Amino acid sequence: MVARSRSLSGMGYVGFQALVFYELMLYGTEETYEKNRKHLHKCYSYLRAKLPVMYDKEGKREVYNKDIAPLLDDVASQTNIARELYRSTFEGIHTWTEDEKEFDAAMDGIFERLSVIAAVSGMIDKEKMDEMEMTF
Repeated sequence: MVARSRSLSGMGYVGFQALVFYELMLYGTEETYEKNRKHLHKCYSYLRAKLPVMYDKEGKREVYNKDIAPLLDDVASQTNIARELYRSTFEGIHTWTEDEKEFDAAMDGIFERLSVIAAVSGMIDKEKMDEMEMTF
């Protein structure tokens, strides 16, 4: 984690911004739905905690209430849907039943919504693309 912390801070990400970037980056890399779901939940929690504070400091609470809060509420709704769809039988060898496909689509929908929130809020937009160095 130390090496990842250094690379995130080297990119200009610290605090909640680093945490959001990190969790979005890790989504889809885990071997189980449960581990991937945890990344989504953490990202959602960080955005839910930081964005109201960030918009209050900027004197833009009305913008948050109008543009961001509804998006976060949508993620919460989608998360509840995914929880209802999840079955432990989805783990391990993928059978790709219709239920599992629906759950997988719900998880991807949560990721997409979180990405939109990060983009709309500018939460992790601290560098220009030509200044970023991507290392894997």
